Amino acid sequence: MARIEANERLQFQKLRIRWSNWILGCIVGITFFDFYIIFNIGFGWMNFDNKFIIPAFLGESIIKVIGLAIIIVRFLFSKDSLAKEK
Repeated sequence: MARIEANERLQFQKLRIRWSNWILGCIVGITFFDFYIIFNIGFGWMNFDNKFIIPAFLGESIIKVIGLAIIIVRFLFSKDSLAKEK
């Protein structure tokens, strides 16, 4: 029985690592895309007539990163996520 429980915990840890790496990749991708857009606008390669598009875009990206961070903290690194319910 202990071997089965240890195997379940090991599988859960592997899943946790996979998801944390995937979410980290999403955060890095969002950040690099934001930098790409900002540099293109700064160097004049991109131009937007509406001045509210860029602040809205950056605000939306920040909200995405914060949301992903909340998922990581609440689920992937929760102290109770490995505790058995009895």
